[in-house]
Amino acid sequence: QEFLLGKSALNLSMDLMTRDLFMKAGPEGPGKFARFIKAPPSEHPLVHTHPDTGRRALFVDPLRIWSITGLHWDESQALISLLSNHVNKPEFQCRCHWRPGTVAVWDNRCTLHKRVDDPVAKRTIHRLPIAGTTPPAL
Repeated sequence: QEFLLGKSALNLSMDLMTRDLFMKAGPEGPGKFARFIKAPPSEHPLVHTHPDTGRRALFVDPLRIWSITGLHWDESQALISLLSNHVNKPEFQCRCHWRPGTVAVWDNRCTLHKRVDDPVAKRTIHRLPIAGTTPPAL
């Protein structure tokens, strides 16, 4: 845990298919596929402190993280794999079983959320960001 303090990661804003092309290209990916990038990579700390609770949380999105700043490519990818596997452990998950009228609320400052594809279920989702603290930055 101490190793992660002060480390930051580059995160990409792109669709999964393009991200896969980047990963296969290795460290040269951003140069080869620059035309597919929707926005420049953003750099965020791997660990941040929740502004209200003071608890530390990993800031790792397995679908967006590209590399860890200051590490060699192979080391970076190994650590990303380790952290991605860690944040996806069942003991850290909350599964919501949707029914009409279901409301789910979470704090984006300390929650990694993703949906499980369900081709049968239809649901309407409204994202309601609340003004407050800014995202973790360097």
